[in-house]
Formats: sequence, structure tokens, C-alpha cells
Amino acid sequence: TSTTTITNIRANRPNRPGVRPQHLAGMALAVEIGGGSLTNAEVGATSVSYMSSSSGLPSTSPDDNVNQQQQQIAKRNNLKRNNDNGSLHYLADTGTAGSIALLLQSSFLPALTKAMRMRSHNPTPVTIEFRGGTNASGAPQIDYVTEVFVPFVNSYFGQSSDNKPPEKRMTTTAKSTSNKRSRQQSSCSNAFAESSSSHPAIMDVQILKRGYYPRGGGIVQVHFQSPSSLSTNNDTTKPNNNNNHHSSSGITFPPIKLTNCAPISSMKIKAYHAGKCPSYIARKMVAGAKQELTRAWKSNSHSNFRKRFMNKSVIESVTTEIVHEANCLGSGSGILIVAYPTTSSNNGSSSSANNKTTTSPLSYHPPLASSALGDRKVPPQTTGSTAAKEIIEAIASGGCVDRWFQDQLIPFMALADNNGGGVDNDRSDGHGCDGSNEDTCYSEVLCGELTLHTQTAMHVAERMTGCKFEVERLDDNDCSKDEKGKN
Repeated sequence: TSTTTITNIRANRPNRPGVRPQHLAGMALAVEIGGGSLTNAEVGATSVSYMSSSSGLPSTSPDDNVNQQQQQIAKRNNLKRNNDNGSLHYLADTGTAGSIALLLQSSFLPALTKAMRMRSHNPTPVTIEFRGGTNASGAPQIDYVTEVFVPFVNSYFGQSSDNKPPEKRMTTTAKSTSNKRSRQQSSCSNAFAESSSSHPAIMDVQILKRGYYPRGGGIVQVHFQSPSSLSTNNDTTKPNNNNNHHSSSGITFPPIKLTNCAPISSMKIKAYHAGKCPSYIARKMVAGAKQELTRAWKSNSHSNFRKRFMNKSVIESVTTEIVHEANCLGSGSGILIVAYPTTSSNNGSSSSANNKTTTSPLSYHPPLASSALGDRKVPPQTTGSTAAKEIIEAIASGGCVDRWFQDQLIPFMALADNNGGGVDNDRSDGHGCDGSNEDTCYSEVLCGELTLHTQTAMHVAERMTGCKFEVERLDDNDCSKDEKGKN
């Protein structure tokens, strides 16, 4: 076992610093699923300690106060666990409008690794039902989860998914614009498009009811399966023997290579109005977003934005969708804008030598997305314009992911198997982690300015796994930073 202590939690927040109810619920759920114990986990705490457990079960501490606190945390956050024919069902209820998406972020890896351990005797081992706010301010919208995170996860593990990108997506080759380093990569087809339909998605999200501030009450069910790609190519249940990288779960993931910015081939605007909110609110949000996108295209100050598009028709033919959410608690409105890059054919590779298949780095480009919630004090056109400005900034930055997705990639990079497949981008001779030698394969992600969340996630991941992150600022032509995870 080992203990990790995180201090200064939200210490600079002017109002209500420290742990909030949704954060506490997320930590408690992660421990309930993944094992271990928490110390000083309470609302308002600015320092929390986590003690890992090799058994994968919630720890029992010699300190009775710690054990009582564990039970109180589970009770306070309405945590329940049922074992039904070998399947584990969890219920996590914040009791508030706290973000369900944040709860999912904190419990995703424990749930997935639990599913991996149970894969030999159950095809659908883990289900979590979340209750709280589906669309909350200051947190990812549940629509961002379904449009960006879920397709990424299912592509990453080579599984099928119902959250498929628009049919306009096409295959192309994108070359790095960096003048600082030579990057040689081999051709690779889109892992998302080629994932076998015979394999169910390892992550399936079902929104049963929307819940809005201040009442919450939203219900989302998430089902986890074990990735068949890993169970075929790697025995991830065995301990990781690499001396330079350790995971307490014994789970390793494929490396990630997202270093080339593919052109934007299509865009979608989804605006919703829920409960008693009238439909014209959503329509005005769409109008404000489209107007801002058109203005940016025509502006000389947004040349980096225009460079990312295949052609002007992408802006002119943005797909729009206006949805009335009738099954909800409370009323609300919001907008989500998604930009779909083309699929790069040289962000990784898949090789087969001596009938041995190696895991390839991710070749699917995640969409870029932005969102905004409706506010009675803000005109809906302004709400739509705000969301559009955010996606414009994300596209113009030259990164492969938006600012909200940066920190969500850190755990995948930290747990990546440094002997996985693909080509080492730092080698100019074409050799690397393609199964032909023992060179190290690094995960690399090209992104915009690092957020504080990302920097914090990198620091915590280094402390907990032993991996090392390096951050390199590229030249002005790249308009981005390079995040490279060394395992």
C-alpha cells in the first residue's frame, strides 16, 4: 500500500474553497469501486489523503475513526453496491445538482479496471447509476461526455460505439508543422472506423433523465465492459514489471499519439431547451453561434482558425439540431458545438511480426467541443456566441484536443504501456515501439495552453504512478504546446 496526500485543494477559490459535495461523492465512489481508504474527506477540506489497497477492496484501517469516516462518507453520498449474478451495480447520488460528469470522471478508471479484472466470468461486469446534475455550470456537460469522451474511449480500445461521428468524416494524411523536431510516423487507418461491430462498446452512457440547477435529480446509467483488444493482446491483469512505471492496479493502456492537427471536416451545433423553457431560446442560441463562426471566418485576425478547415463549406453547412428535453427535473437550456477533424492516417501504426500483434497508438482524432448554459440574465444569442468563441479558440490553437479534454487524457498517458506498438515519433530513423526492438514508446499529445487542471493532473499522476511528463513549447507557427508523457 501507499499513501498520496493532495493539499491546497481549490485553495484560491474566493467562494467555498476546498472539496465540494460532488467532489467528495466522486472520491467516495472511486474508493468504493477501486479500493483503498480516504482520510479527512469532507466538504470544505483543502487536504485529503488516499491510501491504496492491493486487494481492490475498500480498506479497513487500524484507526477506528478512519473506518467510521469511510462508512459515513458512503452513507452521506448515498453509495450503494449490489452484486447481481456476478455483475456489480453501483449507485452514486450527490443529493444536489452537482455534476454527474465530474462523478463519472473520478470513477471511470476504477470502474474500467474492475471490469478488466472480472472479464473472465462476466461480459457486463460493472454498471454505475449516477444521480445529480446532467448540465451544470463550471463542469463538463453530459452532452460533452457522450459526444467527445465516450467515442474517444471506445476508439482508444478499438471497440464499436453508437456515438459515431458524422458520415462526412474522411481519411487523409496530416503532417506535423513543427520546425523544432523531426517526426517520422508510419501510415495507420482510423481505429474508430475500423473497430469491429462484433465487439460492444466498453463504455455505454444512457441519459434517463435530465437534471438542472438547483434541484438536480438527473439520472445517467453507465455500463462498462472489458476491452477485448487488451484481453487479446495483453494480459493486463498481471502486474506491470517495468521498473520505470508502476500502476497499483496492474493495468496498462495503449500509448497515445496525437501530434498532428487534422483539418476540420464538419461541425455540429446542438441546442436544447428543457422543461418549460421555450424553443425560441434554443433557436436564438444557434443563431448567435452561427453568426460568431461566420464572423471569425471572415476576420483577418482569425487566420489560424481558417487554416484548420478543409474549405469554407464546412462553416456554411454546419449541422444544427434543436432538442426539447421533456423528461427532466426543472427547466434549462444550453448549447454544444462540436468540430470533427478528419481522421489522420499517420498518428500511429499497427504492426504484425512473427504473428505477434502489437497495440497501436491512438489514431482517431477526438472532436473539439465547447458548450454554454442558458442564463435568464444573459440573452440567448450571447450564450451561443460565447460557446462559438470557445470553439474558435480551440480550433485556432492548433491543438489536437480542446482545453476540457487535456486533463482527461492524463490518466491514459500515465498508465500507457511503454512497450506498446506504434512508432516512436522522437526517432528520425523510423524505428521505435513497433515490436522490432525495445525502444521506449512515449505518449504524446499536441494541445493548446495547458490548463491548471491539466498541470495538477500531471503532477498527481507522476506521484501515483511514477511516470514522467515533459512539456515543450513549440514555435509560433504551431500555436500550441506539446505534452509528452514518459512512462
